[in-house]
Amino acid sequence: MKRIVIKNGDIPLNYYTLLSFLEDYKINFFTLNFAQLLLSEEIYKGYSDSTYDRVVKFYRAGHAEIQKLHDTAYIDPNSLRTVELQKDIIQDNFNKLTRFGAVDIESTLASLNFQNFHFIRTKFINSIYEILEKYILKYEQQFEKSISRRTHLRNRLQMKDWYIMLYILRNTASHADGLETPFIKYSFLKSLPKNTFVWKEISVTVGMLSHQIRYNNDELLELYNELHQFIKCNFDLFTKSNRGEILTKLLT
Repeated sequence: MKRIVIKNGDIPLNYYTLLSFLEDYKINFFTLNFAQLLLSEEIYKGYSDSTYDRVVKFYRAGHAEIQKLHDTAYIDPNSLRTVELQKDIIQDNFNKLTRFGAVDIESTLASLNFQNFHFIRTKFINSIYEILEKYILKYEQQFEKSISRRTHLRNRLQMKDWYIMLYILRNTASHADGLETPFIKYSFLKSLPKNTFVWKEISVTVGMLSHQIRYNNDELLELYNELHQFIKCNFDLFTKSNRGEILTKLLT
């Protein structure tokens, strides 16, 4: 029997698969964070105890033991918010890991954990932004360029504070090669008479460097939930075509 492999590219992108992809990305985010906590604990135990069999103990662990590892995790991801992601941390980190016996294990793990949690958060940001953007582009393709309805979904999103912050995080804060890049107003923000954009506790001001933008896991999940709920509560906005429908009704 021939093995069938289903790839994401084989799945039609429609309203329901959009929601499904978003839910999958949230599960991925929780899973990777949990895996990173386990990894940190395993590295620390293996380094501090030469008799510790990391592979056997990890795979034989029952649910209760894994939960205990999670509850007593070495690094608190929420504390990472107070640490800046600086270039020297990135450059030095792998050099430190190659000299494991000659450096302080706790500081090395703190550096490794910080970078990994940053990577997981930014991957989550990019995933939810990209799938939403792909859906918007696909949605707009059904309209002729001369029909103004083409841009109304995008315009509605660009009016939402959560979308503006997601856009900022994706295009400024999450880009590893833009750590020293100052935030500038994007084209759809230029008409707004303000230079500071706020959502919940996240605040970004024009000129702020990308590595100075502060956000933690809880805030990121709140942002995700607002995105998800907006799509679920606006079925018509995300699915209607312009054929024979009154524009004002679609936008109420």
